[in-house]
Amino acid sequence: MKHLFLSALLCCSCICYGQQQTALIKGRLLNVKEFIPYIYYSYETENGPVSDSVPVTHDRYTIPIKEELPLLIHLRSRPLDDRSRPRRLITASVYIQPGINEIFSKDSFPNTSIPHNTANKEYIKLETASKIYSQKEDSLGMQLRAARSTNDTATMFAVQARLTKVQRAANGIYETYARQHPQSPIALYALTRCCGAIIDAEKAGPLFDSLPVAVKHSTAGRNFEKRLLVAKKVSGGAAAPGFSQADTSGKQVALADFKGNYLLLEFWASWCIPCRLSNPSLVALFNRFREKGFTILSVSLDKQEGKQKWIDAIRKDGLNWTHISSLDGFDNPVAKLYDVHEIPQNFLIGPDGKIIARNLDVDGLENRLAPLLK
Repeated sequence: MKHLFLSALLCCSCICYGQQQTALIKGRLLNVKEFIPYIYYSYETENGPVSDSVPVTHDRYTIPIKEELPLLIHLRSRPLDDRSRPRRLITASVYIQPGINEIFSKDSFPNTSIPHNTANKEYIKLETASKIYSQKEDSLGMQLRAARSTNDTATMFAVQARLTKVQRAANGIYETYARQHPQSPIALYALTRCCGAIIDAEKAGPLFDSLPVAVKHSTAGRNFEKRLLVAKKVSGGAAAPGFSQADTSGKQVALADFKGNYLLLEFWASWCIPCRLSNPSLVALFNRFREKGFTILSVSLDKQEGKQKWIDAIRKDGLNWTHISSLDGFDNPVAKLYDVHEIPQNFLIGPDGKIIARNLDVDGLENRLAPLLK
């Protein structure tokens, strides 16, 4: 009878996706040697992150949730700021659905299972498929940090290139899942993961359209659709949105000032290692095409306290083109206008003011510009 009751709840979740619902986590620790007095949990909502803790009594704990479901929730056996053990040894991420979610942690806290939970079953399947790339990302991340600590530029550049390839491969796993399983309760999660901070509207649009109506109307679905609409406005062939912002001396510079030229609109910051690593190649490209109708407009996502570092980086890297910034970090209005959530990013804009391409590396830029600027 209990299994039938849970199955009914799971079916209901498909119908009610997008509405605020109630879930109850009933957790049990089975043969877990670690002393765990509290369970710390966190998850994301439309209004920002939520985090709290509950006591563990006789190896059991309960967490009541009232949110849109299904919901990805992160459980930890220690506080988030506790760095005494690797995060992977103290964290279990699970998808919960409406009703009772019985979570069992066997032998170690991260080794969790939730019987009769379709969303979590699919989540585990997806994360298992992408695990090899996650492990590679962790390894390359450690190598990158080590190279940064010794200011080994050559190694940083090489490792960053490898890391980018691994991230693209991982994104492909999520894209394939979203394409093949649009009716899955975690299809929107997979779509969000495959897009990351940069939404390719041409690719993501059809995938989003294939999702169930209830999912698209959920808060997460509506938020993704908003970003998708912005991404469409800055996709290839669209007119580049106009703006005006102050340069290093405080003078206002407008996008319209560059009409008639091929323009690379580049988003960067003085603290961005990948940005700084690519600057020498960008300078060489600029010098090659600058007399043929090509120029660069760089938008810095530095903050007010980093203004001098921004100016110093321009001089040190020899970036002899126009630079603007509101010094608001990622709250820069131009970054928001162009849906920029990570850097480096760029947009190649034609003389007619229309976007030709987005996020080209230096080789890609050269291949695009060479036939246009003979």
